[in-house]
Amino acid sequence: MLQPHFLAGNDRAAIAASSNAQRLFWSVTSHFEAAEFRFYGALAHAVTWDSAAADAKQRHLQALTAHLSYLQLWAENCPENFDNRAALVGAEIALIGSRDLDAERLHEQAIRSAHANAFIHNEALANELAARFYAARGCDKIAHTYLRDARSLYLSCDADGKVRQLDRLYPQLGHERPLSDPTSTILTSPEHLDVTTVIKL
Repeated sequence: MLQPHFLAGNDRAAIAASSNAQRLFWSVTSHFEAAEFRFYGALAHAVTWDSAAADAKQRHLQALTAHLSYLQLWAENCPENFDNRAALVGAEIALIGSRDLDAERLHEQAIRSAHANAFIHNEALANELAARFYAARGCDKIAHTYLRDARSLYLSCDADGKVRQLDRLYPQLGHERPLSDPTSTILTSPEHLDVTTVIKL
């Protein structure tokens, strides 16, 4: 449940799911599950860091760094599958360290790698996080471009729940094609966030 909680924006639930997964991680035998845990666990800690209390920030950063070390090791051995993940997590750590140029470069690396290796959902997510990065710095025109690309990519992998979320948060995006129920509001429960993740392992 870690991935759908994170994608739905349920940060607290994502952190709780990450903690539960950490306790059970010794029993994980699937490379897919390990990759998802490290990737989404890291991103959950990253988005929570900004609003965390001062005494909790260090714990989030330590967890982030630990997840990244695994992703980087896997990326060295299989860059096709893991470079995009390691770059995106690295971008979030760069943001925490106020290293904006590194964050910008790593967001682009994540997008290029995900695109080159047909990880459509990860490419969409990298575009979405890059958009947040630029929006937070007042670069609205650039942010809109990344958001538009993210929305288009989510559409292409039938992640209609995620598209509705973006349309609600950023109504200026408009619709590229009608959804099955364009008047419905976003369903934020993980059971209704219909995200198709393409993982090549």
